[in-house]
Amino acid sequence: MGHQLERQALLATLYSLLGMLVYLWFRFQLIYGVAAVVAVFHDTLITVGFFALLNKEISLTVIAAISRWWAIQ
Repeated sequence: MGHQLERQALLATLYSLLGMLVYLWFRFQLIYGVAAVVAVFHDTLITVGFFALLNKEISLTVIAAISRWWAIQ
């Protein structure tokens, strides 16, 4: 069960990054889309790495708090 959830999470992440890339490619230019997707992937990787280093659980409450914090920045 755990491996299936990991695979689904990975696929959902990749599909969302691909969707953002396609939208930004049509909306602006391909290079801006690539830069935005790389930046989002980098931010996500740093956040997950930070939680992994501190051995903290990433729950829905944590995701909501981080989303809210980014919204007011």
